[in-house]
Formats: sequence, structure tokens, C-alpha cells
Amino acid sequence: MQEKIRCKWCNLKNPLYVKYHDEEWCKPNFNEKYLYEMLILESFQAGLSWECILNKREDFRKAYDNFDIDKICKYNDEKIEYDTLPEFLKKESISKIKENERVKTETKEVKADIKDLQKQEEQKNLEYLRKEKEIVTFLECKKTFMGRIKYFFKGKKGKKDEEVSEHSASKERLKDILSQDKENIEHFKDDELESKNYTVEDIIKIGKELDNNVKDNKNAKLDLKALQNKVDNIDKKLKNATEFLEEIDEHKKSIFEFWKYANKDESKMLAEGEVEEEETTSTGLRKTFDYEEDIENFASKIDSQQREKLTHKEQDALFASNFVLDGINIVSKEKLLKADETKIANLLQQLKDDYKKDIDKIQEKDFDIFGNISQDKTKIKTLKNNQHREAEKDKYKVLNVNLNTEMDVFIEKLKELRQILIDESEKIEVPYDISLYKASNEKIDPDGFDKFSVNPFETLDNLEKTSTSKETYLYKINVPENTKLVFYSNITFFENNNQTLPLGMDISQEGLINMDKYKLELKGKDEFNINIFKNEFDNFVKNVKVYEYNLTSK
Repeated sequence: MQEKIRCKWCNLKNPLYVKYHDEEWCKPNFNEKYLYEMLILESFQAGLSWECILNKREDFRKAYDNFDIDKICKYNDEKIEYDTLPEFLKKESISKIKENERVKTETKEVKADIKDLQKQEEQKNLEYLRKEKEIVTFLECKKTFMGRIKYFFKGKKGKKDEEVSEHSASKERLKDILSQDKENIEHFKDDELESKNYTVEDIIKIGKELDNNVKDNKNAKLDLKALQNKVDNIDKKLKNATEFLEEIDEHKKSIFEFWKYANKDESKMLAEGEVEEEETTSTGLRKTFDYEEDIENFASKIDSQQREKLTHKEQDALFASNFVLDGINIVSKEKLLKADETKIANLLQQLKDDYKKDIDKIQEKDFDIFGNISQDKTKIKTLKNNQHREAEKDKYKVLNVNLNTEMDVFIEKLKELRQILIDESEKIEVPYDISLYKASNEKIDPDGFDKFSVNPFETLDNLEKTSTSKETYLYKINVPENTKLVFYSNITFFENNNQTLPLGMDISQEGLINMDKYKLELKGKDEFNINIFKNEFDNFVKNVKVYEYNLTSK
């Protein structure tokens, strides 16, 4: 191997000189500490050789605190004489010992803060994960009808346990802080320090220990700062998660508000979808009913259809079914059992009892030559902020019920009403896909007529208000476009002789399905419990079974 060529001035017998030649000479170095070292060494080189200075380089480094400019700046003008050297060593040693004690104490406090923050970080991470899980649960639940219902009615289980857990964690954290870092720091009394004699070796040893402790202190502070930043970031995430969950809870005060809130993002998607539908009408996309957006338009379309297509007699039959639907379903049997007759008798008696209560109002009413209620045409009424001058229908008149009505006459009336309902239910079609809802203590009867609501919020409110500890059923029926069924729109409840009745479904938002014509195909099912609290002493758990069906023709 070819020997390395070096300058002639380099004494090859001196390893320090050779190392300087190979590693430093003619090599740019802009490090401030290095440049300061070169400045000092060059000053002492005056009148001497550079090789001589290099041989003493390590001694210079010791004498000048490794050329630490911060330390050198603290040098004073005190002249060290041989006679005063012991006093100087004692003074400097005691000063560094006390500084060492201060730095070690501060480091211990910083490390205690670090352990405290580590515990906080752990607890905050657990809290954030819990909140994150709640948020993920909400985001998943809001995707489906059943999911929203379960989330809205879910209990507050585990809250007390979480509080206890957090309290225990706080106690454990405090205990850990008090016991952490049991390293003893040696403290010296002033008279003890003054009584000792110190050598150059002592001050060098104390100085090295101080340097190590200062480095440890700086590193600990950097660790503390980094950890504090992590905790601050977790706090920000926790704040956002907490505000999000508080916003969810705020909207859980009412099922309407919760449903509206849970549907917020999907509403925007729906709006975008509607624009796309307008642009691509040739694709045949079908509109999906959204209660908040479409109820007014839907109600107007249905009410308009029923005014146009249903006769006055059919409208009256629909009005009557609102009071005697159970009876209408019972008389569909070829032969009535004794239990059936008892139910119809009870229904008739209830109508007679109501008639007695309303007798004064009934006697005040006037009827025209056609048997319709005659009222002052100038009398203004209000229906959902819309004014009109129409008379409400009289259920006793429509049902032909009074205090003297016989059982057989009432049964015949129910049969007549049933046949009219069968005929008229073929005349009205839903304008687009829609979902209907029902909350009941009984299962859906697959035969006969049944009422369902267009309003999911009202249905869910009724579900929570139903005072029973038995099983409760919640149904969602998906009804396709053009399905034939009738609704209890405004024309169902008023005569409209003056033609001033507003369009809509302001009295009721229910529809009547002839289940004899359709079958229910199960799409999904679930169940959950609701804690019903009436007062401090009266509460129970209600089990709710949820079913979602698609309505199809038989």
C-alpha cells in the first residue's frame, strides 16, 4: 500500500502533529468553540513552535474548561497566588458543591413532574379512547334506523364506574408522585464544608460531577417539555371529543332534534343527490322520502289526491275508522265469536259514554237538509297557522251512533265501513318511496287494516311514553312508490263546504294499510332496553323489539 504523502514541516515522529496534519490542517471548520480554541492556542504559540503548543493542547483544554465560552466569561480578575490557592480551591469547591445540590434537586423535581405527566398522559389517553369509542359508536349507529334508535335510548351505564375509576387513578397518581425518585441527595452544612481542605483533584472531580448533572438536568427539562406538548395535544383532542359528545347529548333531549342532528351529514348528501337527479333524469332515479324535507309536499299531494278521488262517503268512512278500526277488523270474520261480540259491545258502549259527555255540544249543532253540520260560514278557524271556515266532522253522525243505537245496527255499520275502506284504498297511491312507523305493545296483525305514522319522531316519543313493563314493539315499514293506501289528511276531518280548508296532514300524519293485500318481508330486527323513570319509587325497564319490513304485494 502506498505511503501517505505529508508536508515536510510535519514531524512524523509526533503522533499529535501527524493527527493535526491529517485531520485539521487546511480543513475548513466554522464551529465557534473550535475557532475560539484556535485563537487561544495561536496566542500562546507566539515565540514558540506550533508543535510545542499542540503537545500542551490537553492542558490548555483543562485550564480553560474545555474552551467553554460561557464558563470563561464568568472568570474574574482574582489573582491566584500560591499562598491563597487553598482558599481559592475551598471557595470554588463549596460553590460547585452547592450548585451541584441545587441542580440535582431541580432535576429530581423535573423528573417527578415527568412521572406525574406520564400518569396524566396515560389517564388522558384512556379517557380519549373511551370518548373516541363513543363517537365511533354514534357514527356507526347514525347510519341505520335501528342504530339511531338504540343510540338515542341507550342508558348511562358505566358512568359511576368511570368516576370511581378516575378517582382511584388520581389517588394512585398522588401516591406515585410522593414515592417516586427516592434517590437521596446529599446535603452539606456550611460549617461541614468549611472544615474540609480541597485539592485540585477535588475541584476537578466536583466540576465533572456538576457538568454531568447539568447535562442530566437539561435532558430532563427537554423530556418534560416534549411530554407536556404531548399532553397538551391530548387535551386538545379531548376537548374536541368532549364538545362533540356534549353536542350529541344536547340534541338527545328530544328525538326530533336527535334525528335531525344524526341526519345532518346525510341531508347534505341528499341535496347533492337531488341535483344529480335533475341533471340525469333519464336514468330513472327514484326519490326517497325525507320527513323533514318532504312532509309538507307529501301531505299536500296526498290531501289533493284524496279530495279529487274519494267520495264524501269514502272520506267519512276513513274518518270513522279513526275511532272504530278494531271493530272494523273484527267484523271481517265470517262468524263472530262471543269474545268478538264482547269487544264490539264494549266499543259501542264507549261511544255512548262519549256521547253522554258531549251531549250539550251535540244539541247545539245545526244540520242542513242533507244532514251535514251547518255552521257560521264567517267563523274563522286556524289549522297550523292557516285560516279556514270549515266545520269539523261529527263522529256520532258519521257512525250513526246515539244513546239508543242497537248492537246489530252498529255491527252492520262497521261492515259497511269496512267495504268502503277496501274500495277507497285502491284509489290513492303514494307519490314516492316512503317509510311508515308504528309503536305498539302488540305484534302487527298480518290481516285487516292497520294504522302507521309518517312521522318517526312522534312514533319514538310515543314509544318512550308508553307506560308498560311488557315487551314493546317498534316497526318500520318501507313502502315503495305507487303503493295503494289512504291517509288521514285534512279532508278526512272537515266538511270543506266553503272550499277554504288548507291542503296538508295537520291533524294526523297516519296512513291506513289494508294488510290483506300486502305481505311483510323482514329486512332486519334488533332489540334494546329503555330505563323508564317516572319518579324516585316508580321505574322499570322496558324491552323494545325493533323490526324493519319491506311492504310487497301478495
